[in-house]
Amino acid sequence: MNNSKWSVAILLAAGILLALVVRYHFIFFESLDYTHSLSPWYDFIISNYNLDALQHPFSNYNVPYLYLLMISAALFPAHKIHTVIVIKVISIIFDVIMAFFVYKCVRMKYHEPKTIPILAALATLFAPTVILNSAAWAQSDAIYTAFLIACLYALLARRQAWAFIAFGLSFSFKLQAIFLAPLFLWLLMKKAVNWRYFFLSPIVYLITLIPAWIIGRPLGDLLLIYIRQTQSEEVLTQGAPTMYQWIPDTYYDLYPLAIILTVVVVFIIALLIYKSQLKVTQDLLVHLATFSVLLLPYILPKMHDRYFFPADVISIIFAFYFPKYWYVPVVIGLVSLNGYLLFLYGVLIVPLELIAIIPLMLIALLGWQILRDFKHPPAKHSAATSQL
Repeated sequence: MNNSKWSVAILLAAGILLALVVRYHFIFFESLDYTHSLSPWYDFIISNYNLDALQHPFSNYNVPYLYLLMISAALFPAHKIHTVIVIKVISIIFDVIMAFFVYKCVRMKYHEPKTIPILAALATLFAPTVILNSAAWAQSDAIYTAFLIACLYALLARRQAWAFIAFGLSFSFKLQAIFLAPLFLWLLMKKAVNWRYFFLSPIVYLITLIPAWIIGRPLGDLLLIYIRQTQSEEVLTQGAPTMYQWIPDTYYDLYPLAIILTVVVVFIIALLIYKSQLKVTQDLLVHLATFSVLLLPYILPKMHDRYFFPADVISIIFAFYFPKYWYVPVVIGLVSLNGYLLFLYGVLIVPLELIAIIPLMLIALLGWQILRDFKHPPAKHSAATSQL
């Protein structure tokens, strides 16, 4: 028993250390997002005496991320090399937090051996897009995704209040948290969540705005941050492998119809789930979560090249719950990596209009499996797939 515990601990420690070594290889790489946005934001915070900077709309990111930059600015001097390291370290820390919640989700299915959930966490840490997103790109998608996976874990553990709190925190960092939002509607249709908890997410979101409001930023301005983000550029896609790769930007006027289409699709699925005989098990929960974070960025317009990041990670959980679909996170990760290489290094492996077919095929695969369960719901559930 003791030897087994030591083996697990050594595996985990060695994996984390190696993951950090790999990230160090990219630590001084400066992406366009870093040079044009993140570094100037950090410099603005330093030059405006840290907290006072919150009075100004110097960034198009929501203020919780700016709080993290300000904490870092208070701890480290303003220097170019320090800046690139500090900004990336914030995201790298959340890489580890995100991997921890992946571990917790997979542990819900595999209590023994403990190495299986640890392998899921390490698979997350070593996923190419996870490494590049934080260590090379200097982006912060690991932050909101970590809270999304914490939300998923809370749902699996039947802690509804914590699930909505985690979702509210995720949404406070990035609007893209909405990729998981349909899951709550679908669960509501089966009475697997209580509608009273839905109020927790907006309350948490508003609480995160209070420090900036107290310091002097108008509340109306804070509430419009996400609205302004959606109005920034009149394009249907920004390098994302979505169906809008096949629609020219000259049809940008279709943007409102695309939003309506997304809402209609989500509600049609909700209706199908409501009328089905499905029982909401842990397996189904993971399946629906993966389907949601893959479907929404595919059918929503104005998606960026890295917006499949939650799908990159949650699909790893999916593969551990359904080992026969081991290739799903591999394929999703490679599709996302294609866009990362284009943005970061100017290397296009597969044309975007061609590779956009692949997520559609995966959506069809996951959707077909759900529809099949609609008609032939599992008769029995093991402890790992017990009804929620």
